[in-house]
Order: sequence, then C-alpha cells, then structure tokens
Amino acid sequence: LLGYFKYAYFGLGVVDYLGSSRLEAFARSIVLPIGISFYTFQGISYLVDIWRREIRHEPRFTLFAAYLSFFPQLIAGPIVRYAQVANDFHRPANSVDMFAAGASRFTVGLAKKVLIADMVAPIADAAFATAPGELSMAGAWLGAIAYSIQIYFDFSGYSDMAIGLGMMFGIRFPENFRHPYAASTITEFWRRWHISLSTWFRDYVYIPLGGNRRGAWRTYANLLIVFLAVGLWHGAAWTFVLWGLWHGAFLIAERIAFAGKAAGMQSAALRILYFFPATIVGWVLFRSDSVPAFLHYAVAMANPFAGGGFGLSGKLTGALGPNEIAVLALACVAILLQGRARPLGVVLGNPDVSRALQMARIGFVAVGLVCAMYLLQREFSPFLYFRF
Repeated sequence: LLGYFKYAYFGLGVVDYLGSSRLEAFARSIVLPIGISFYTFQGISYLVDIWRREIRHEPRFTLFAAYLSFFPQLIAGPIVRYAQVANDFHRPANSVDMFAAGASRFTVGLAKKVLIADMVAPIADAAFATAPGELSMAGAWLGAIAYSIQIYFDFSGYSDMAIGLGMMFGIRFPENFRHPYAASTITEFWRRWHISLSTWFRDYVYIPLGGNRRGAWRTYANLLIVFLAVGLWHGAAWTFVLWGLWHGAFLIAERIAFAGKAAGMQSAALRILYFFPATIVGWVLFRSDSVPAFLHYAVAMANPFAGGGFGLSGKLTGALGPNEIAVLALACVAILLQGRARPLGVVLGNPDVSRALQMARIGFVAVGLVCAMYLLQREFSPFLYFRF
C-alpha cells in the first residue's frame, strides 16, 4: 500500500507537469497502476522469502533497487522473485550471443503485439461496441475469439519483449507463458498462463491458507478465495470478480470430475468442446464493461436468432478488412497448433543454439522494420495489461 500511494503521488505530479491531455492519459495508464500490482507483489515476495529464511537479504541497496525497479518488467511483469535473478544481478550474463538472443526475443514479442494483437483488436472492439439487439451469434463469437487472440498475443508479446530486454542486459527472467491454449482443462491453463502470477498466488496465498492439506471442502474454499483475489487484482469491478470466481468454480468442478487429474489431461475433444468455450466465455466476462453488458453478449453467443440471424453488424463488417481476416485466420491456426512444436520465441531466445540459427536471427531485422512501419501509421496503442 505504501508503494501504491508513493507512485500515485508521483504519478499525479507527473500528470500536472505534463499538462497535455494525451500525455496525461499515458501517465495515468502507466505510472499510477505500478504500485498496486507487479511492483508491490515483487516487493512482498522479497519480504516473505526473507521472513521464511528462503533467501538472504541483499546488503547492497543499489542492487536491491535495481531488482525492484528494473524497467523491462516493472509495469506488466513477469513478477520476478529475487532468488530467480539474484545471481544475474550480481554477475550479469553479458555476451554477444545473449544480446542477440534477447534482441530476437524482443522482436518476436513486438511482432506479436503489432502484427497480431493490434490487427485483431478492431474486430473485438467492434463486436463489443455493437448494440445488444444488433449483435448476431456469429458476430458475438467472432468478437469473442478475436479478443481471446488479442489478449494472448498482446500479453505474451509484452512478456517476450520484457524477457528479451532483460537478456540484452544479461538478466534472465523466468518464462511467463507456455502454450496456454494447448491446455485441455482450466487447471492446466493456469499452469501455462501468466505463470508468474499464478505461482505467486499459489505460494503466498493458497499454500498459507492450507492448500489441499485440510480436506476437500477447505481446498475448494481456498481455491475460491485465491481466484477471488486474482479477479480483484485485475480491477475493482464486478466483471473481474466474477471472472475470477468463474475460473475458480471450473477448477473445483475439474477436481471433482477428474479426481484431481485435470492438470495432466490431454484430449483434443476435451480441448475443443470444453476448454475453448469455457475460456472464451470467461474472456467475454473479462472484457465486458459491466455485468449486464456481459449478459447481453452471452445471450447473443447462445441465441442463433439474435441480431437477425448469422449476419454481421455494420461495425463488424467495417472492421473486417483483408489484413484483419488473414491475421485472424492465421492466429486461429497458430493457437490450434499450440503444443505441437517448440514456441518460436523460446527457440530464438535461447543463446545456446546452433550458429546457423543464430545467423537466421538477422532476418528478424526485417520483421522489426515491418513493425516499425506499422507503428508509424497507427495511434498509440498501449498493452492491455498496463491497466491492471
């Protein structure tokens, strides 16, 4: 809380100094949320780990300050624990290969954000901006799928960029995503999605509450408490609260239905018929401005006669350009193939690879130039997780 108030006070000062409405919006979206989210969680993990005697305190203030305020992951993660990076802050792993690997990883993340997430964003925005009576079942599902793609490539792209920047400085961050849409259950999804956040809540909330050591009903209560906290962490709104409880309820149901084996289950049918619909509807709740707005949208997703049938509204039709359709289709294919190959970002972000692959990284200069051209043509588009 002290960190939140400190950064809030600093942020208001920056806003007053900048004056410009656009810079004011930028400052409010970036500076103000820092203290209550990633920055605070990182500081809590440091203090609790020292109290548990799992790590020793850092005697050098400059190194501790560098760890707590390291800019690549300060705003939107990953949440890095001190034990994971202490050695690198004392002895950075600087090398030409490490820098090249980090630059390649950064380019992959930039491409995810600029060439995929920002390309499908207008489709999702148009669907969620359509009036309830005008939104058809096809339009509702199209917008929901587009947003599911947008939030994944936007956030995993930021994580790739943060990890890549860290590698360029010789600091190695833990992975934050491992093919989350390759999961077949919600339990497995949370082992792959925003790993630094899910493991933080597991180690500092779920396990201290008793975890699964005090009987089934206490385990279910602990899961609901944890995911209620996860929802509130994203924002003080009923949609976030219900989104957290939505996932907590599915985790409880999977523990009951699959006898605790949901985390390791792999089934193509389960993935298509259960996991994707449950996750996509959850993202609709996450994206909706209010609970009534979510209910209207969910009704459109379930009603084949909504909005005059399977046609698309004028807003959606206007958002579906050739580039947007192509990117949406390719992103859907990429998600369906998740888990069948090693993620490109990890391959290119690994400094211990063959010389031929390292030479191939030169091609990513062209990708970076393409991203730069798109950025010059567009307005400022902040990362989605800057608001949490």
